[in-house]
This record gives sequence, C-alpha cells and structure tokens, in this order.
Amino acid sequence: MASTLITHDMIVADVLNRFPQTIPVFQKYKMGCVGCAMAPFETLAEATAIYKIPLHRFLNDLQAAVQWHALLFLQTSPPTHHTRPNTEY
Repeated sequence: MASTLITHDMIVADVLNRFPQTIPVFQKYKMGCVGCAMAPFETLAEATAIYKIPLHRFLNDLQAAVQWHALLFLQTSPPTHHTRPNTEY
C-alpha cells in the first residue's frame, strides 16, 4: 500500500477535497474549515495556528484517517482477479 503523506504546507481545501475522510478530524478539533471561504487559501499550518492546535498532533490525526480509510478500502474491496464460473456439469 502506497503511503500518502499530508504535510503542513498543503492547502486546507485541497486536503478536504482529496481526502474527504479527514473531515471528521477537522470537526474533532472544532475547526470551521469545512465549507470555509478561506480554505482554498490557507495551509494546514496556518489553520492550526489560527485555532491554536498543535500542528504535529493534527497532522498525525489527518494521516491516521487517510491510512485507516485506505486499510478499510483494501479489506472490503472485491478481489481483482477474475475467475470463470464453473459451467461444466
């Protein structure tokens, strides 16, 4: 599984659009970033500074949400190999 790294210099709106599974993390920290007019212009570092949230903790939580979602997706995805049905009687 390829790892996706969320970094402090990423734009809030880009993170929310690319990784919608991170929305609950923003809500957990009571951040108004979801739907905010400033989200396309602020980095994650700027947003955490505004809300006085420890950046490293926030980034770890975002990363965990992305990784959990990827792991869940891998576990629930149908197999990628195709088998022919047994049509012999």
